[in-house]
Amino acid sequence: MQRFKYAYIDAKNLVTLIPITTIILIPIVSAVVLKVGKKGIILTLSSMISFGVYTYMQYLPAEPSHKVTACIILTALFFSLYSTTIWSSMTLVIPQQGTSVALGLATTIQNVLMTGLPLLFGYINQPRTVKAYNTSLLILRALGIGAFISGIVVTIVDFKTGKRLHLPENDEKVLEAKSRASEAFRRTTNVFSLGNEDRKSMQYGSVSSQRENFIGEDDADMD
Repeated sequence: MQRFKYAYIDAKNLVTLIPITTIILIPIVSAVVLKVGKKGIILTLSSMISFGVYTYMQYLPAEPSHKVTACIILTALFFSLYSTTIWSSMTLVIPQQGTSVALGLATTIQNVLMTGLPLLFGYINQPRTVKAYNTSLLILRALGIGAFISGIVVTIVDFKTGKRLHLPENDEKVLEAKSRASEAFRRTTNVFSLGNEDRKSMQYGSVSSQRENFIGEDDADMD
């Protein structure tokens, strides 16, 4: 908040609006998303909000204002939309057998970014200048563009593969599509398992054959 010349106490109180607003919004947004679906569109919308907020903040005058407070609240809205859609989307499109791996991988990537980005921004903002802060906002805007493109791709793919994200979660078509995906994953896993068992049996048979040949040669030598 030094970018907008806030005092330390005011800046600390202002930043706490993000978790407080998120706590209030997430249950409401979750109920709406559960009812209407459209997760791909909501993910795209959240990236648009983040890009718009960071762009607007870059051109705000370097002084305290209610516009900064509005940007903080919109940031919480963006995070609420993202949080309520990304995790449930993964459980819908990924087969049940692979859900834990997908969630673990996504959590790892998120934690790496949440650890790395503050360190990067801290290094960039060491001069404590408006230019340095704007550089951080530029990086955040670039991430917003990447998220926007990803959201569009996810939405297009979803429309081509049964609309599991677009329809409400409890829709029969969504449940059927998820069941089919789990069954296909199970069959694929069984094929690989059978392949491994065949290879093991072939190896065991080859070893047994070699052993029998070796014993036969020993008996012939003894005769």
